[in-house]
Amino acid sequence: MSTQVKTLQRRLLVLVVFAVVPYGWLYFALGQNAPKEKDSGNSEQAQSRTNLARTHPSPDTGVISFRARDFETGFSVPATFVVQGAEQGRYPPHTFSSDEFGRLRLPLTAGYYLYEVSAPGYKPLRSYFQIAPAFPQNQDDMLDPISPPEEEQMGMIDSKLRPGYTLIYGYISDSKTGKPLANVSVHVEKAQADATTNERGYFELSVESPRAEMRRGVPFPGLAGIDNISISLKGYKKYDIQNTDLVEGETSGWKLDLQRGEGVEQHDYMHKLRRAAEGIKEPEEPQSAKPGPALPLWLQKRLRDWMGTAGRGASIHKDITETISDPLTITVPNQIVVGSNCPSGGNGEHLCTAATTYALESYVQQGLEGEWYSYWDPNSLKAGAVAYRSYGAWFVTNKVCPQTGVNGCTQIYDI
Repeated sequence: MSTQVKTLQRRLLVLVVFAVVPYGWLYFALGQNAPKEKDSGNSEQAQSRTNLARTHPSPDTGVISFRARDFETGFSVPATFVVQGAEQGRYPPHTFSSDEFGRLRLPLTAGYYLYEVSAPGYKPLRSYFQIAPAFPQNQDDMLDPISPPEEEQMGMIDSKLRPGYTLIYGYISDSKTGKPLANVSVHVEKAQADATTNERGYFELSVESPRAEMRRGVPFPGLAGIDNISISLKGYKKYDIQNTDLVEGETSGWKLDLQRGEGVEQHDYMHKLRRAAEGIKEPEEPQSAKPGPALPLWLQKRLRDWMGTAGRGASIHKDITETISDPLTITVPNQIVVGSNCPSGGNGEHLCTAATTYALESYVQQGLEGEWYSYWDPNSLKAGAVAYRSYGAWFVTNKVCPQTGVNGCTQIYDI
């Protein structure tokens, strides 16, 4: 994540105005540990219900597995989960503690549930999920730290930027435990530069920025040069980053998981604007999709109360306000869920085996660089942030499948 984009995201909190329409479905996936319950109601009865569901699963029982992670580093975060039924009086609030890897596995009867994730030093995150019988689901919850990681505090990153060079830095963790990995080798191919992660899984290196390349004999004015980065550690699959932009005087930030085993994972990070300029097709072209079925009206209101933020007043030109008889009150979503591996059900529903929940502003911060170049004019980035946020907010309130695979959706945006 470039320094300029991060700064703009912290300063630019633009209110996105959109109509409140029915909330869609939420999708989750798989974890490892058994829950530790701190029942806020009757603990003995609640523990009895949990044990019964664990040992004698009924036909209408499903399993959801959570993992709490740090949004900035990707590291696992031991967290507290408060879960309650969406329908009043159906399932009173129960408090569960994750294991040391931020994981929590819960067997629950079919239905809709609300939950909140919290941890010391992090902003709480609220969302909801649906339990479907015999359908295991995995859910990553990306928690925003109240303070930046120690490597990025007090302008430490900005102080290392210099003309003609790009600062590459990041955090690397074990994909299973979410714990930092030390002694990971990081090699930048064209720059012929190397670094190694420390005990916090952190690395950084300043490399000479590559020149923008000529393709088909045509220069790309305003486009950065590209390079390849390889990341390796004995006992883990090698992670190859291909065609990533390295912008002069800017940063190239990463948070990556390494999988245990042998072999190579190749990931093409060529920017979509460069692909468009070169006429290269996107790896997965978005396909048209129809909105899914609306949630019950009682649940729509419950979710808006649970997760939304009331809209704030905004300065509007008098020529516009004179034509408006009554101001529109809206509910702004605080988070977004991106699901994957989402087969279609017989009634048009989509349940995903894996999903990630972000605070909406963090989602915009992370994804904006994939649509805009971070070194463009700040006003362009501000305009891009509005468009990107609006795009995400629309998907929050309209359940659709933007990418279609052989067996249904490959990606779903939801709340």
